[in-house]
Amino acid sequence: MIDTMAVFDLDGTLCDGGPLTVSPATVTAIQTLKARQVLPVIATGRSHYEIIDLLHQLDLHTYILANGCYIIHQDELIQDYHFPIDKIEAVIRMAQRNHDDVGFLINRVLRLRE
Repeated sequence: MIDTMAVFDLDGTLCDGGPLTVSPATVTAIQTLKARQVLPVIATGRSHYEIIDLLHQLDLHTYILANGCYIIHQDELIQDYHFPIDKIEAVIRMAQRNHDDVGFLINRVLRLRE
């Protein structure tokens, strides 16, 4: 039974070899934690599609993504918050009033609104 967890950020912490790259020592350390019944958890501002390969590489099934908007525990969805459309429209209106551009990262595509 797991009663302890270790929570890691990615950039500059777990991924010390570059963007979303882990060293063999890190892979071994994660495996050691799991063998000792410690639940390794990733907590990051990144999105699921950005780290899916890393999750598979480390065989992780519990993670907190998008700054807490998307939470999975043992492959079960706990939270999946979507920014409300009316709030997105309000951001676009404010940007237009201020003559600013705004961008949204949606499913690997950066969409710009000028």
